[in-house]
Amino acid sequence: MFRYKPNFGRKRKLLREWFNELTTSGDIIDTFHWTIHSWGAFRRHFFEKHVGLFIEVRDHKIVAAFWTSPCLDGAEIGAWIRRDFRGNRGIFRSYLQLLAKLASRLPVVVACTIQESVEKLLLHVGFQQVGAVPEAWDGETLKMFAFNRANIKPFWYKE
Repeated sequence: MFRYKPNFGRKRKLLREWFNELTTSGDIIDTFHWTIHSWGAFRRHFFEKHVGLFIEVRDHKIVAAFWTSPCLDGAEIGAWIRRDFRGNRGIFRSYLQLLAKLASRLPVVVACTIQESVEKLLLHVGFQQVGAVPEAWDGETLKMFAFNRANIKPFWYKE
């Protein structure tokens, strides 16, 4: 996994290719709010200096992406994993490492989702549900979760 910086040759094209993958697969609908569904809005979102984008690349394609942005005194984290890589232990480990790094530096990491499968994953790794906002995401209830360093589970460090 590496931090995406769009000013390096081939890496510049990766963001566009990922956007195309998200729109073709339909994942963009559940992963990003409708305000980020156009290429221009998507690009602006990730070119903002406060958004950190970390990607996992296999065979010159993004198979997983994790992004962070400041949120109050902590950070918000988001994630997308290509369908054929969901359940991959290496990708999961990359996510846990990023989460542990954030939790070691910040008092809280927050995540939001409308997806039940993501909700189960967040609870599994130690997030705690802290609220829900009805009709916040295209009429669906947005669930909010929080994580801090006290939530890091020992199983994370087993190889």
